[in-house]
Amino acid sequence: MQNANNGTFARVKATFSVPDVGGRNSLTKRQILVARAGPGDYKWTQESAASGTLYILGGGNVSVDFAHNVTITLTDTIGSTATWTAVIPSAQYMVHYKAGGKAIGFGKTAGADGTASFGWPCRVHAGHHAHRDPQRREPE
Repeated sequence: MQNANNGTFARVKATFSVPDVGGRNSLTKRQILVARAGPGDYKWTQESAASGTLYILGGGNVSVDFAHNVTITLTDTIGSTATWTAVIPSAQYMVHYKAGGKAIGFGKTAGADGTASFGWPCRVHAGHHAHRDPQRREPE
């Protein structure tokens, strides 16, 4: 979710329950974690989440240039733990140029400097070469 004035956020809503086992069981942990799948330690947590409640996480700092993993962890008094994970993908671009122009992405955001990143299958026509060593040139 993007808000032009306040940044970009992740909206997460989970609906869950636990068998009460005759009143002897309840949830002791109800955590929602959103973590960036790229560089840096960007993560946002909602502890003691309530079932069916919409949470808006990220403080305006969720980047559309990276995928984010959403992990919901539930633990009950009996000791059972259930974990559910999903991915919020990065934005899709036909072509994306990294700021500074040192990388390019096709079908996804550009990656590390000096690279071309592909978010879709890549088809290379016969006769073209991929060079592993920038100092070594194959015959054309």
